[in-house]
Parts: sequence; C-alpha cells; structure tokens
Amino acid sequence: MRKLIRNSLTAAVVTGTAVSLAAAPASAATWTVQNGGAKTFQKGSTNLIAEDIETGAVVTCDVVTGNATLDNGVSDNNPLATVDAIAFHHTDNGTGGPCNGPGGLLVEIQAGTLPWGLRGVSQSGGVTTGYLTGVTAHIVGSDGCEADITGPGGGGGTVDGTYDNADGSLNLLSGTSNNLEVTGTNGLCDPILINVGDHIRLDGEVVVDGSPKPIITMS
Repeated sequence: MRKLIRNSLTAAVVTGTAVSLAAAPASAATWTVQNGGAKTFQKGSTNLIAEDIETGAVVTCDVVTGNATLDNGVSDNNPLATVDAIAFHHTDNGTGGPCNGPGGLLVEIQAGTLPWGLRGVSQSGGVTTGYLTGVTAHIVGSDGCEADITGPGGGGGTVDGTYDNADGSLNLLSGTSNNLEVTGTNGLCDPILINVGDHIRLDGEVVVDGSPKPIITMS
C-alpha cells in the first residue's frame, strides 16, 4: 500500500457519498423534481478520483455505475435523491476490476452504509448546488492495506457537488463542506501513503442514464 495511497485515493465512494451546498437553508425552500423515480447512472466525462490530501496519494477509477432514487413532484423533502448502490472499477484491470493506485498498486473501493443522500442548498441557471451525505467507504489495496473513509468520528461524511439539469450530470467538488477522513487502517498500510486522520478529497462526474433527464427546480 506504499504505492496505494501516495498516489491513490482519488476515487470515491462514493463516493461517494456527501455534497454540501453552503447557501440558504434547504428547509426554507420548496423543491420540484420532474422525471424522477428510480434511475441508473455512470461515470461522466471525467474519471472519479480520491486523493489523500496530506500524502498526495491518488486512486483513479474510470468506471462508476450505480442506482439512485429521486423524488417526483413538488415537495419539501430534502434530500432530493438517494444513492442506493454504487461501484468503482478501472478498465485497465478487466471487467469489474479494482481501481488504479500509485506505482502500479491496485485499490478496491467498497461503498459503506447506503443509501447516501443528495441535499439541495441553492439553485441558479438550472444548476443545483448541494452535497452528498452519509458517505463512507472501505478500501483494500493489493499490498494488503485496508482503510476506512468516513466523516469525523466514524459517521457519514459529506461531499460538495452540483447537479446540472441540462445534461443530468452530478459533479463532485472539493468544497468547504467536505469532511471525509481516514478513521482506521490495518498494520499493512504504508504511512507514506495513508494515515489515520488524513483528509480525503473526491472529484469526478457521474451522469444519469437515459432520457428525459431529471429536472430539479427550487422556489
């Protein structure tokens, strides 16, 4: 895992999973979701990465698939959607293979407790700013290293993001509400790559499959 976390923790979990949109209180808004219900999604134009901010280790996944459920109609509900299943892979390593870590290390990313929630905070020009909630993950490196990624204290973490009505894309961002961190490792993890207390950055894009795409508005 010496090679896993130094250049490998950029994938996600989804990665996934809390996108925080710091703006007006979500409870003050009325949200409308059109074309909601059960959906599938996959990686968009950019790979999903997970990075250990302290060590610089990065994990890259070029295949992300999953299932989500969106509200339908006018509602005060928030979260507006849930991520019910999510998987991370890399095509370099065969169908269903692990993601790529640093120095040839292979890294399996397993989503923790699901579902994750997608909460809205504000909207402008058809783009909803918000955050994923409840995000946790477990990673297993080909060197035997295992680590838990959660929010502070082992609870669900948050990841900032934006949803664009125009193309049905959810972009994960390195926003101020992100709070994922390493809360546990085994004795096989290289401290050059990953340590308890390190902060994890998630970045990437997923897109809702099919058409019409879900349309989210706020009033």
